[in-house]
Amino acid sequence: MKVLGYVMANNEWPLLGLSITHALEYAVDHVVVVIHNQSNSVRAHLKRLKISLKGLITIYELEGPYFQESTTHISLALTDLKEFDWVYIFDCDEFTIVKSKKLFHKNLESLSKNIHAVRYNIEQFISPYDFNENNIKDFLKIKFKSVPNIFYKFDDRILYDELLHENINFFDIPFPSKIIFRKNFFENIGPGAHNLDINKLNECFLKSSIFYVVHLPMISFDKLKSRSEHGKLLIDQKYPPWYGWQNQLIYLIDINNGLTNFWKKHSVPENLQNESVEFTYKIDNIFKIKIQKTIKKYKKLMTGKIIKNIMPTIMLSDLVRINENYKIEIIGLKNKISNLENEINSLKSSRLYSLLLSIRRIMYLFLKK
Repeated sequence: MKVLGYVMANNEWPLLGLSITHALEYAVDHVVVVIHNQSNSVRAHLKRLKISLKGLITIYELEGPYFQESTTHISLALTDLKEFDWVYIFDCDEFTIVKSKKLFHKNLESLSKNIHAVRYNIEQFISPYDFNENNIKDFLKIKFKSVPNIFYKFDDRILYDELLHENINFFDIPFPSKIIFRKNFFENIGPGAHNLDINKLNECFLKSSIFYVVHLPMISFDKLKSRSEHGKLLIDQKYPPWYGWQNQLIYLIDINNGLTNFWKKHSVPENLQNESVEFTYKIDNIFKIKIQKTIKKYKKLMTGKIIKNIMPTIMLSDLVRINENYKIEIIGLKNKISNLENEINSLKSSRLYSLLLSIRRIMYLFLKK
């Protein structure tokens, strides 16, 4: 029994690297990574990670405007799903909490064949005010779990307006649960992996003692600024209000009241004893315990020089087209994959590749000393 992971990211490092490492450590057997708008630095780091993981991740690259839901369907259609049973879609700010990967897989394996999906809880954690996501050690500071206190089902427009005018804190509201689904339903997965779009959906709930997810929705002030910029892009490109609605909302808050005050209301102050907060929280060290192991593994995987262009990625635009009926067609997949594998095998058999690996081993031994 195997689980495939899927993550999509937009220029987020080391967060993406940590989330991939964490997912492989605790939940999945392989990760499909779709990157968009990546800097050369992030692309190089990701390729370094791919080499160290020895075939455990597949990278697709995306150009131009896109719809997340369609991109997910395309990417999974391009992936060989034969050896996998379940698909777990996660964002790079989501981290699984399990007793053990083996126990989690055993639980999935025990389910009846007529179960299409399993639903799991998401717990939101709050970052310290001075959190720096580029400093991996700062992830060990995250121990403040939000305690939602508004469970009334608002009309979407009312909720949006209340959040926009900051009458409600984001952490006041529980984050909706998500699902892990059987591989043959990948074309039915809805936005955000919250539901499957099928009639008579059979699902069961995963107890939090087996599996749940820690979500870091507002991890740093820099991430908040990035989300605002993305929200502006969505509005400028006339995406519908419901698409990436949180980022669009953060942009509107940014231009109205500024992000500094918003960040102050959605982070833990440095001097917590002497300052009040506008959300309810409790101390929970589970993320710190789990991420500690992930950080150790990540550092080991990233040891050595970042080697640029050593592993080509697959451009989604080379593999799909829209036909005259406005339906997606997969094109040139066999040739593209074949050419890619030949390129990789040629590179691996070259003396240059062997030399680079030797240099990496020497650097690793030197750094250990």
